[in-house]
Amino acid sequence: SAGARALTRAITPRKLKAHLTALAAIARRNGGTRAAGTPGYSRSVDYVARQLRAAGYRPRLNTFSFPYFRETQPTVFERVLPSTRSYRSGPDFVTMRYSGGGNVNARVAPVDFSSASSGCEDSDFAGFTSGSVALMRRGGCTFTQKARTADGHGAAAALIANDGSPGRTAPISATHIGSSTIPVMVVSSEVASELASLAQIGPVSVRIVLTVATSFVRAANVVADLPGRRPGAVLLGAHLDSVANGPGINDNGSGTALVLEVARQARRLR
Repeated sequence: SAGARALTRAITPRKLKAHLTALAAIARRNGGTRAAGTPGYSRSVDYVARQLRAAGYRPRLNTFSFPYFRETQPTVFERVLPSTRSYRSGPDFVTMRYSGGGNVNARVAPVDFSSASSGCEDSDFAGFTSGSVALMRRGGCTFTQKARTADGHGAAAALIANDGSPGRTAPISATHIGSSTIPVMVVSSEVASELASLAQIGPVSVRIVLTVATSFVRAANVVADLPGRRPGAVLLGAHLDSVANGPGINDNGSGTALVLEVARQARRLR
């Protein structure tokens, strides 16, 4: 229709980039993140609501509470055998959200590490020694399933590596569905390959000190309506929050910017 074509023309890269720039600035002023439960998320809600009001909407905030996970102390992750190496949060590892806490000093046990579905099945843990740190590779099932299977076989902690393919070498932010009773971390493919190679030669031990807490906090969704001329409804949505360790400009600032600009231009062209 002519209206749809006009709306398409009205949404330009320049306008979308302006929203992304604003969201990035919010993250920069609030600890580098816009994760739900943080000040950066609250400021993101304010920005979207303000933009909608300026466009003629009457946005409303639907508030809700949810369990908010955080690391309450800097996490320690280091190799202690056969030689020492301290790993860095970010480049070398990322704590899985809703991981359990703990103070672990234990042997590393690769779990079917060369497989594309390492740690997905109980059979992968044949010969696994209870109390060891399970080292697994990404792929074949969810990170949560790998962590739960490792926990079920008595692992003291779980390390899940990115698979090392192009563009998939760094540790990535991941969320454990439901709480975990053991520390769970996502590690870089380089760290995992090093540990797996050393484990083929002799004993490898790591130390993990992870202190976490989960408490209920409040957040809000921004909702706005634009009455149409025909029966029916069109629903557009995007999640406004970012991951915990970044501003989330691609995931999902890009979706937020598009939905917001569609709303603004649809109201103008109505």
